[in-house]
Amino acid sequence: MFSYKKGEPISASQHKTHLRREARREWPVLSPADLSTVRTGNQLAELVAEKTGYTHEEAAAAVRRWMERQRMRPDIGDGWLARRPISRWESEGGALGKLVDNLDM
Repeated sequence: MFSYKKGEPISASQHKTHLRREARREWPVLSPADLSTVRTGNQLAELVAEKTGYTHEEAAAAVRRWMERQRMRPDIGDGWLARRPISRWESEGGALGKLVDNLDM
């Protein structure tokens, strides 16, 4: 989610920098070092719960809402869904689709 990968396009790195900034704006208690280890929404929810004192359910709901505002796909692992372009995900209902209803964050 926020970690940089060797050889990724500059635009991807810039987008991750933007997402980190937005996450810190949402949860000021998160440090850049905290965010550098986050790869999934579930990990972000665990970190938010740990740093803010929210329950895991409250943190998961807050992260889900934040991800929707950032127009991010929900956590879907590394399978074929994760490789689908975001434009296709959005055209099929995005965060309003059934996929989000079945997420177990």
